[in-house]
Amino acid sequence: MAFCEKCGAQIDDSAKFCNVCGAPHTPISEATVKDGTGSNGNTGKSGFAAIFDTPDHSAEFDPTEINNNKVVCVISYLWILFFLPLVCCPDSRYGKFHANQALILLLTSVVLGIVTSIFSFMGMIPFIGILFNLLSALVSLCDLGLLLFGMINTGLGKCKELPLVGRFTIIK
Repeated sequence: MAFCEKCGAQIDDSAKFCNVCGAPHTPISEATVKDGTGSNGNTGKSGFAAIFDTPDHSAEFDPTEINNNKVVCVISYLWILFFLPLVCCPDSRYGKFHANQALILLLTSVVLGIVTSIFSFMGMIPFIGILFNLLSALVSLCDLGLLLFGMINTGLGKCKELPLVGRFTIIK
């Protein structure tokens, strides 16, 4: 079931108009929901913008559930606090979605941190050390970008997957 973007009423996925307020509704196909693209498989964006054009699952959740759990889900993106929605709102599918995204972010941060630490031993070689230090800074910047992407979209009430890593599911 989907929800009307104007009034929040629950409507059938195949409905073209909301039966409560009459607002137009674009029916969503199964392929669109699964991969976040249009009917032709193209999101319409290319290059750097396409990385941030991730599937938005907001229509799959009750707007009341989103508003009630938004703050807890935003806080969950602070790495180790990924479990917060699972404790504060254990029955919320919205909370589980963001707990999963935050856990994926934490695991990505840990793995990238380990990899850059291993390569930091190369820092003893003058020229190569500079390259690995730049790489480490770039990885940290990307990690921070993913964190902000998750927190900002969650704060706006959106349910978007993290770029590059968000399509994985650990918490169901």
